[in-house]
Amino acid sequence: MGASLSRVSALLLVVFVALLAGTSAGRAGLAMSQRCDGSCADTLKAWLAAEQSAWFPVLAGPAERFEVAGGQTACPARQGAQPIVHAIVLAPYYRHFIELPGTQNDAVLLKALFEKRGVAPENLHVMNGDAVTRKAVLDVMRSTVACARERDQVVVSFSGGAGSYMKWGTHANAAAFLERRCSNPSLAAETRTELCADTVRDAVSERFLELEKDFNEHVLFTSDAVIVSHEYMAEGSAVSGIRTSELSNFAIQLQNRGADVIFIFDTNYAEDFKLLEQNEAARYKARWHWQRGDATAPPPADAIELFGAGEMAALYATRANELGYETSHTGDVVLGELTFAVSQALRSNPSPTIEQLAREVDRTMAEQKRDQMPVFEATNPNLRFLATRDEPQSNPDRIEVINPKLSRGATPIHDPQMDIVARYSGPGPAGFASIDGVNVEIDANGQFRRPVKLETRGELPIRVYGRDASLLAERRLLFGESETVASLAPVGRRLALVIANQHYLDPAFPTLRTPIDDGKAVARLLAQRFGYTTTLTMASGTQRSLLLVDATKADIQKVLFDLRKSLTAEDQLLIYYAGHGQTDQENTAYWVPVDGDASEDFTWVRAFEITEDLRKLASGSVLLISDSCYAGGLSRDAMKAPVGPRERYLAKSTRFKARQLIASGGDEPVQDGGGGNHSLFTRALLEGLAEMPDKVFTANELFAGKLKPKAIEYAFATSANGQTPVFYRMIQAGDEPESEFVFVGK
Repeated sequence: MGASLSRVSALLLVVFVALLAGTSAGRAGLAMSQRCDGSCADTLKAWLAAEQSAWFPVLAGPAERFEVAGGQTACPARQGAQPIVHAIVLAPYYRHFIELPGTQNDAVLLKALFEKRGVAPENLHVMNGDAVTRKAVLDVMRSTVACARERDQVVVSFSGGAGSYMKWGTHANAAAFLERRCSNPSLAAETRTELCADTVRDAVSERFLELEKDFNEHVLFTSDAVIVSHEYMAEGSAVSGIRTSELSNFAIQLQNRGADVIFIFDTNYAEDFKLLEQNEAARYKARWHWQRGDATAPPPADAIELFGAGEMAALYATRANELGYETSHTGDVVLGELTFAVSQALRSNPSPTIEQLAREVDRTMAEQKRDQMPVFEATNPNLRFLATRDEPQSNPDRIEVINPKLSRGATPIHDPQMDIVARYSGPGPAGFASIDGVNVEIDANGQFRRPVKLETRGELPIRVYGRDASLLAERRLLFGESETVASLAPVGRRLALVIANQHYLDPAFPTLRTPIDDGKAVARLLAQRFGYTTTLTMASGTQRSLLLVDATKADIQKVLFDLRKSLTAEDQLLIYYAGHGQTDQENTAYWVPVDGDASEDFTWVRAFEITEDLRKLASGSVLLISDSCYAGGLSRDAMKAPVGPRERYLAKSTRFKARQLIASGGDEPVQDGGGGNHSLFTRALLEGLAEMPDKVFTANELFAGKLKPKAIEYAFATSANGQTPVFYRMIQAGDEPESEFVFVGK
């Protein structure tokens, strides 16, 4: 089989037993008070931290979390919704470390193996030589997380050097470490006495051993690592690579997205990565453990919580204190022992379970008679290598998809950035949900949402978990080209009639402060976010403005007449009125035009006239928003709550005639101003329209979810009396009970 070559040269590992044996007599004679506690321990920690940061700068900053940010990654297009295998092959070549020729051969072998097993070229990332920098590897890992989907499998192989500060940097030797630190001539006398005197060396060494676990995070060395000495690190070294915590975060992000991940680490001390231990510790609301003396610090801020259903497995070439070897095989090709054994195992079984693969790899490596034993771990030993899972959905009927509108087959993608909105309606208290692997909160009604980029999707998973992270339900959305179920009724024109009356001719009606600014702001927002226009093209082809400032009674009557003559059943009309409102002794409600006479109510616009004009309009749906006193008197018919799943309800409700009213108050005066440059009601309206989380929502949802609570809050902040907006169906104007006025964002 040829001569063997250590994967990191002849690194002499000094085991703590020798150190302990040589000092046992002295330690037995220590007084109980001779311990390195307090300032002694703090200084020792600071020394270790400083040297680790200098020699392993990759450990100095926060670990990468691999969070998907806003769908910015371009993923390869998929054919259909079937899961796929992704593979990342990492084989660095070191210019400032030991030359390991076998790593490059490993990359060639694994690339051919993965291609033969059907991994598509666009999903196979082979990085070797000088290109395996930390930045490049992190970029590939981030893009893989962003593109991985439910039931995909991600295989990551690494051939190269690895180590930790305590294993490599200090050479596992307290005496050598203290000699380096204590030889500093500028060391303060007090510190020298506390840590460097012969009488305290045993106590300091003992504390050193206790601190080992805090400075033992392992790192896969990337090609930009600089390591001056091959036996132990020295000044000028600067390790770059991928940390244990980052490998763990990467795996957990994939598992949270429903994908499986398998690691193959053909390197030194591989078992020390302990990814399964990291995996278990990250379980959602894992059991809490504490005893006297334990630190009470919270978990690291860069740790990812595991709540997903993906599996994880790891194949380690070596135990925690072993070196990894390269050996010449057939044709004198030098390969890593683990890589060669994996390739041999796949000759007889192209898709073994992890347990089957482990036993076959171990048999092959045992035949080499090296001082090297592989270690294997998995969340599920029956997970198959280079094979995706094909599992049925769990209780999909318990998840109601609100947006997008579903089809009987595939759902079309109309917008690459889509708001996914769903509701859980099954038994058992739901704790949280996930959409495409990202954890989201569930509100009191069981609803949850998340914006997702869909342009390359075949399938998108939605899951609901219990409070203990048990899976309650899952549903997979399929995306395609055809739509076979009812959707929102088509809309022709979206028109906005805005009437802003501010300057009145009769002194009995004082000049108002905000209606003009209110009206223009409403018109602008409706145009920008929802596509409404304030220009009407009439049947004759002429155009007229629907933005009326300081409108007279004739102006209002004329524009309603023009709308009645021009609108079709597909058009949607929103009417906004800001100005004085009035009521007479018979509680009849009126809008007051700017030429209205305070002593003659026939100069005002009666609510009955407005209702009759709305009834005569051919428009399919009309929403009247009135910001005036006594506006609630325009209608007396209260809204009823919708019945049935939201998407079916909306699809049906847009096919009925809607005549609905949102008023700034009932039979009460309302405040002019109070909302900065706007009335408090219009401020609430503008903010509500801008903040609605769904692209598609009803006027009722806007009112109940945003406008009413905001208006009440602002009203009581400025007046002890407050004001309460109302929402009514205008049945006398032709509203049909099953209808809804629906906003659709651009």
